[in-house]
Amino acid sequence: MTARPRPRAPLAGALLLGLAAALSGAPARAEDPPLRTPPDRPVDVRRIALDLAVDLEARAVEGTATLDLVALTRTRTVRLDAVDHEVVRVERLRGQDAQPLPFANDGRSLELELALVRDEAAAVRVTYRVRQPKEGLHFFGPTPDAPDTPWQVWSQGEPQTNRYWFPCVDHPDERQQTALTARVKPGLTVVSNGAHLGTAREGDHDVWRFAQEREHVSYLVTLVVGTFDIERDTWRGKPLAYYVPRGRKADIPRSFARTKDMLDFFSDLTGVEYPWPKYEQVVVEQFEAGGMENTGATTLNEFTLHDERAHLDYSSEGLVAHELAHQWFGDLLTCRDWAHIWINESFATWGDAVWHEHAHGADEYAVEMLGNADRGIGAGKQRPIVDRRWASPDAMFDGRAYPKGAAVLHQLRAQLGPDDFLRGLRLFVARAADRSVETDDLRRALEDATGRNLERYFHDWVHRPGNPVLDVRLERDAARGVVVVTVKQTQPGEPYRLPVEVALRAGEQDLRQEVLMDGREARLVFATTAAPTRFRFDPREQLILAERTVHMGRDLWLAALREGDAFGRLRAARALGHDHAPEVTDALGRALAEDPFWGVRDEAAAALGRHPGDRARDALVAGLRADHPKVRRAAADALAGRGRDPKAGEALAAVLAGDEPSYYVLAAALRAFGRAVDDPKAALLRLLGLPSHNEVVRQAALDGLADLDDPAVLEPLRAHLALRHPYALRQAAARAVGRAAARPGVTPAVRRAGLGELDARI
Repeated sequence: MTARPRPRAPLAGALLLGLAAALSGAPARAEDPPLRTPPDRPVDVRRIALDLAVDLEARAVEGTATLDLVALTRTRTVRLDAVDHEVVRVERLRGQDAQPLPFANDGRSLELELALVRDEAAAVRVTYRVRQPKEGLHFFGPTPDAPDTPWQVWSQGEPQTNRYWFPCVDHPDERQQTALTARVKPGLTVVSNGAHLGTAREGDHDVWRFAQEREHVSYLVTLVVGTFDIERDTWRGKPLAYYVPRGRKADIPRSFARTKDMLDFFSDLTGVEYPWPKYEQVVVEQFEAGGMENTGATTLNEFTLHDERAHLDYSSEGLVAHELAHQWFGDLLTCRDWAHIWINESFATWGDAVWHEHAHGADEYAVEMLGNADRGIGAGKQRPIVDRRWASPDAMFDGRAYPKGAAVLHQLRAQLGPDDFLRGLRLFVARAADRSVETDDLRRALEDATGRNLERYFHDWVHRPGNPVLDVRLERDAARGVVVVTVKQTQPGEPYRLPVEVALRAGEQDLRQEVLMDGREARLVFATTAAPTRFRFDPREQLILAERTVHMGRDLWLAALREGDAFGRLRAARALGHDHAPEVTDALGRALAEDPFWGVRDEAAAALGRHPGDRARDALVAGLRADHPKVRRAAADALAGRGRDPKAGEALAAVLAGDEPSYYVLAAALRAFGRAVDDPKAALLRLLGLPSHNEVVRQAALDGLADLDDPAVLEPLRAHLALRHPYALRQAAARAVGRAAARPGVTPAVRRAGLGELDARI
C-alpha cells in the first residue's frame, strides 16, 4: 500500500483538534507503546466463503460466512474477529446437517463454543448482517449536495479492518483460500479476488461468484461494487482489466499502459511468474491515498487517472509499479506481524525505484532513491524499522517501512553486488511464497545465497534506530606525496560497521580504495604527488542512509557538479547550496540551465533558493522558462522561499497570465507569487476558479488566501467546504479555514463563524 492511505474519515475532527492544540499551546504527552508479539494460532483457517447481499442504499451487507477450520492444538473455543456484526445464528456444518453452535458476541469478536482436538477439522457458518460499518466497507451515493457521486462501495482491509464486514482471524499470520458471492442490483459490477466464476440473474439480483484458491491473508480480501467503464486484456493467458469511473476510459492508457511490461519485469526480478489468476486495477470513489494491493485486484485513487495536460509532469507509473510489486511482496509472501511490515512496504517502494531504473535509466533511479534516503533518515531517528512497540498497527506504516526500508535494500544490493543480491532475493521469494515471514527469513536467504553473514548489517540498519553521521575530510600533504581521507562517525551511541569507499583522480591516475570501518574513525591514504581534480566519497552509494559532511574544497565540488553520474551531481548541487560564493552561484545557474538530467536541474534550483542576492534570483527566474516542466516547478518552488521580491513577482505574474501548460507549475508559481508580492489576492481569487488534476491549482490558491491578513478571505475559503466540491479541494479548504481563523487580525466572532462552518460542513 502506498504511503499509508486510510479511507476517508470526516475532515473536521482532526483539523479542529489540531487547531485547538495549536491555540492552547498544550504540549503533547508521549507514552511508550506496549510490547507486541503475534497472537497464538489455536486453529488454522483453511477457507472463508462469503455469500452476501450488498445493499448500497442501506449501506449494509447481510448473508453468511462459512469458515473451514483445522485445530492446531486442543481447544474448547474459537475466537473470530467480528466488529459490530448483528449475528443471527452460528452453525457447525456436518455434511448436509447444520447444528446450532453456542456463541458469545461482544461487538468486537465472536467466541464460538467449539471443542476440537489437534488436527480435527470443522466447518462453521455464521449468518449475520452489518449496517453502516465504521470501517472496512465504505459506501457512496448521490446526495442533494453532491448529486454526481456514484453509487459505490469498496473495502479497505489493511491493517485490520476487514473484520468490520466479515468474521475472520484478522491477522497477517493467518492465510486461507477465499470465495465470495455478491448479490447486487442489476446493472452493477462487482470486483473481488480470484477467478470470476460467472454472473447469473437470481430473482431481483445479479449474483457474482469469485474464488481465490491460492491462500492469502484476510486484509487482502476485496469487494468493490459500482458502475465502471472497463477495458480488458490478457498477459500470458491471464485476464487483465482496468475499471475506471464512467467517462474516463480515454485516460486508461496514460495510467496503465506499462502494466504488461511491469508484469514481465517483476516476474523476472523475483524468479516467480505473477502468481495470481488475474490482475485487475480498480479506480474507486474517494480513496484517500494511492492504492491498496488486494490480491489480484488493486484498488486505486481516482487521481491515478489524469488528462494530457497533467501527464506533462505527472505519472501514475510509480504507483502502479508499487502496487504490482506488492502482489509478490505482501500478497504471495506477507509479514508475519506488523513489526515486520517493512518486508511488504520496503520491497514495494524499492520495486517502484528499480522499475524506473529498468524502464527509464539510472538517473531516474538515483533521484528516487536519494528522496527515499532523505525521508527515511528523518523517519528513522527515534525508532527502528523492526519495532515491537506500537500503539496500533497504523503506527508502523510510516517512513521506516517505506523509504528507509527501500534504502536499506538499495544498500544491500550495493554492498553485496547486484548479482548476489538478486540471487538472494529470488531465494527469499521461493522460500517465502505462500507463507507469513519475519525479517530473519530475508536475512537467512541472503546469507545462504551469498555466503555473507549479515547479522551485523541487519542489527545496524533494521533493528536499531538512527543512522550514521559521517564527517569526511580530504587533505593533501604535497611534501609527503600523499592524499589522506579521514572518515569519522560522529553520531552518539555505538559505531556502525561500514564499508567506506572513496575514489579520486590525481593527475592521470584514477585511484580507489575501500576499507571496512568498524570503529569511530577510518583513514585511507593515497600515494600521489598530484593534486586531486576529482573526488567522490561512497561512489556506489553503499551508505545512502548515512548523513555525511564532505570537506573537499570548492573546486572539487564544482568539478563534481559538472561530471560524473547523477548521484554525484545531485550530491554536489546539494553541497553547493551552502556555499554562496559568486562562482558557485554561477555554476549552479549553469547546471539549472544545462544539465542533461531534470533531477540535477531541480536540485540546482533548490540550492539556488538558499543563495542570497540577485544572481541567484535571476537564475531562478530564467528557470521559469526551462524546457522541462519539473524544472520550471522547481524554480518556482525555490523562488517561494525568497520572500518579497518585485522582479520575481513580475516573472511569476507572467507565468500565471501566460499559457503555462503544466498544472503543477501553475500551482508552484501561484504559491511563490503569493509570497513575492504585497497584494496577491486578485490572482489568488482568479485561479481559485481553475480546475486541475488533484485540484493542485485551487489548493495553492486556498493556501495563499489563508496566508493573507484579510478576514474577508474566510468567505471564499468557507465556500469551498461545500460537498459539491471535489474532496481534495474540501480538504484544502478545511486546512485553510483553520489557518485563516487563527490569524491575529481575525475577530472572535469571525473566527467562530469560520470554525462553525467547518464543523457543520465536514
